[in-house]
Parts: sequence; structure tokens; C-alpha cells
Amino acid sequence: MEKGFRSEAVDVVIVEVDGEELSEQMDDIRLFVEKFGEETDLVATFPRINMQIMPDLLRSGLRDVLPLPLSEEDLDHCINNSLARTRKTSLQPRKGSVVCFLNTRSGAGGPFVAANLAHSLQFELEKKVALVDLDIQFGTVAYDLDIKSDGGIVEALRNHGRIDQVFVEALMAKHSSGVDVLASPADLTTWEGLSPKALERLILVLQRSYDHVVINLPVLINDVTLKALSMSNPIFLVTQGTISMMRNLNMVVHRLPVMGLGLENMEIILNRAGTEDKDLKSSDMASFFGDIPHHRVRSDFKIVTKAENEGKAACEIDSRAGLVEDIRAIAQHVAGLAGEGKIESPSKKAKRRWFF
Repeated sequence: MEKGFRSEAVDVVIVEVDGEELSEQMDDIRLFVEKFGEETDLVATFPRINMQIMPDLLRSGLRDVLPLPLSEEDLDHCINNSLARTRKTSLQPRKGSVVCFLNTRSGAGGPFVAANLAHSLQFELEKKVALVDLDIQFGTVAYDLDIKSDGGIVEALRNHGRIDQVFVEALMAKHSSGVDVLASPADLTTWEGLSPKALERLILVLQRSYDHVVINLPVLINDVTLKALSMSNPIFLVTQGTISMMRNLNMVVHRLPVMGLGLENMEIILNRAGTEDKDLKSSDMASFFGDIPHHRVRSDFKIVTKAENEGKAACEIDSRAGLVEDIRAIAQHVAGLAGEGKIESPSKKAKRRWFF
């Protein structure tokens, strides 16, 4: 199907499918969608007597399915929709920054920091933010924010050919802060069928609509998570000051570059700083990882517990707490990397609204 094909010259390809060689044809369709689906819409036609193959076709990533005999009205509608989508996409340049949070061990606190960073960017800097929970089995972002965990991320990644702005918007859950969340199902859903190509397409679509795309990753390195990391700048490695987490952090810092991810995109977040006297302090980080930028997030068990119980951001509990100030500083840093303005403190923002 793809031999000699130039996707940049074609908006829509229509292929006729029959039931006798369906398995081979489905393999060709999936290969085409994976390779050219970002630029070219693939549409299938098939005899109405073979309606039983419709579910398989819809799951293959096709843009549309048209039973035969094909009417002129159906064909016009299909082509016009594809052309409208192509024009809309071409008019929207990629703009959004991508930030990933990778725990160096379960319990490091990456999901909480990621969710609160997204809130700070959206609520305090008034930027449009998408929060993606890629920890499909044990993700807690939806739980922490008290929103429905409907597995939107899995639905997106298993429908590669349908990933566009309209489809993704329909899968988003909205938090009261304005942050749009693509939640994980938070169950034992398998990674089967979740391809790095689909994630790449998803991120590109999100970048066209959002100023910042914040991704919470599982404690897992596979083709999908590596794709997210390769598109991120910076990559936040979330750790704590314990010996075991420092060991894992050291391993990650040395192994990810071997996988093609440069140290120049990595930054360290020392979470729950100051919890125990025996833990590594933020002031000690330079001696161990001096070449890698590092940030601290102070420990505040009461605020974290209350925020998670009430489905709120930490700043909604206490906007002046040390933990909140630390996350706000990281948000300011992310905004600065994207060339954006400074985040005003709540008191300054209130004064500006009253006196200017």
C-alpha cells in the first residue's frame, strides 16, 4: 500500500476492503496509519453485506468507514471533513512546551508536584495547560484532583487514527482551576496497543492547543515513556533524600543518556526536602549532581493530605506555605524557559487588580 506513496501530496486515501483477505488488509491499514496518519486521512469502503467487519475497521485507526454502494453525498461529506481538519491543523503552529515528571521510585511524589505545577501555570500565570497522566495502571492525578478517572489517555492512544483536536477535547476532564486533564484509568489496564507513534501524535495535537503540556510518567521505561521523555524539555526527575532514591536517581542520570536522552534536558526535584535529618539536603545536591539543575519542594504533610482529601491544589489550602512557594518557583522556571512572564504572588495580583 505504501510503496511509492508521498503523503505530503495527498490529503485523503480511500481503500476498498473485502472480507476474504481482511487480516492482511488490516495489517496494511495499521501500517499506513502509523506511518502516514498524521498527514493523510485513510478511509475504507466495504460491501454492506460484510457489516460484521465494521468494529475491526473502526479500531484500526481509519479516519472514516463508508459502506458500499458509495453515495456522492457521503463521499463529499467525508472529503470535506478531512480537508477542513487539514486546513485547521496547518493554520495552528506548534507552540506548547512539554514537561515530564519521572519518579525515581514509587512514592517519590511526582504526580502531586506535576498536578500542582499545572495548577500554578494555569491559575497564577493564566496559561492554558493540559495535564496528562500516563501512569495508566497506578495513576493518581484524577484522584488527587477529585475528577472522574475515565481513562481518556488509553482511549486516545488506542485510536491513533482518530487523534485530532476535536477527539482529544472530548476525552478531557476539566478541573475547577481550568486545567484540562487526560486521566489514566487507574486500574490494571495493559500497555498492549499503546504505541509511541500514537503518543507522539497526541502530544503534537496538544501542543497546538495548549501553552504547556505537563505529563506524569509511571516508574517505567518503555518505548512509550521514552517517546514522552524525548519530546520533553525539561525532564523533571523527582526524588527524595533517601539512600535508595539517590541510588535510583544516579542510575537514571547515567542510563537515560545511553538511550539518547541528553543530560542538558534533565532537572532534579528534591521532594519532601527536610523530612528527616539523615536525608540528603538540597544544599548537598550540587556535590552529587552539580551539572544538573535542581529544585526543592519542602515537606508539608498536613497540606498535602488536606489537598488530596479535598481534591484541591496545595495553594488553595495555604498560598503562603513553603511547599507552595517551592512549586510556584518551579512553575516560574518552566514559564521562563518558554519565554513567558513572571508569576505574581497572590497579594501582588490582588493589589494590581485594585489599584491599576
